[in-house]
Amino acid sequence: RPAEAAEHLTVAYDHEPDNEQYFDDMALALREAGRDQTLLATLHSNAVEQGTMRDYLRLGKNLMAIGSMDEAYQALKTAADMDAGRTVEPQLALADMYHRLDRPSEELRRLRMAYAINPNDQRVLDRLNALDVIPGPSLALPPEQAP
Repeated sequence: RPAEAAEHLTVAYDHEPDNEQYFDDMALALREAGRDQTLLATLHSNAVEQGTMRDYLRLGKNLMAIGSMDEAYQALKTAADMDAGRTVEPQLALADMYHRLDRPSEELRRLRMAYAINPNDQRVLDRLNALDVIPGPSLALPPEQAP
């Protein structure tokens, strides 16, 4: 029943356009309903209109989920550029993309950038541990998008 859920969540989001949870849930329902074109048009429009890091991050993650890796990279890179090294989320999303593409050196590079941003983030530490990488000061790599 994802198609039904998408319709209900679209109505809910239309009534509360500032509610990001409604938007995220609507995007998930559209993806699960196989309505990829509607999903991408909605996400792209939202990213262009709102222009926030979170909007480009959401667009990139959804593009990655449907297998559009080139476009996902562009959206995630835009999110990372906008974020300018303030949060780990864009770096983790880029690491996820490189993991899916079986590019471990690029995955590790993005995890090192995330580690430089927040060496105490458990998600980053868990990902590094999964790669058998020992965290420490020399592991940190300043994000290329840092100001």
